[in-house]
Amino acid sequence: MSYDVTAVTATADDVIMHADDLRPDVILMDVRLKEETDGVEAAQEIKRLHDVPIIFVTADTDEATVRRAIAAEPDGFLIKPLDELERIAAIDVAIKLGQFKGRIVLPRFAVTSCKKGVIC
Repeated sequence: MSYDVTAVTATADDVIMHADDLRPDVILMDVRLKEETDGVEAAQEIKRLHDVPIIFVTADTDEATVRRAIAAEPDGFLIKPLDELERIAAIDVAIKLGQFKGRIVLPRFAVTSCKKGVIC
């Protein structure tokens, strides 16, 4: 299955704004973002407002970062470098779980938020 990437952002404010405007089916969120607010805080705000599935993406595998990200109750967690099959599987699972929970009607698109604006 393929997905449309509707936005690539590098800051928490941008990803929150895009989530408000675009209402994506799933968000790939880097734990580390530019500026003060990180991906964990941005994800918590987005989930509070929209309850959209969020998959964290990170190269930081230290215990504190992983525990903090998991405490935010993501719908997935991927470690960089990303394997394409793992990324697609994580998106598919998050969308299916969202459908099961009644959050998503049909798969439409994904927002990607990655450090330095790189599509993950």
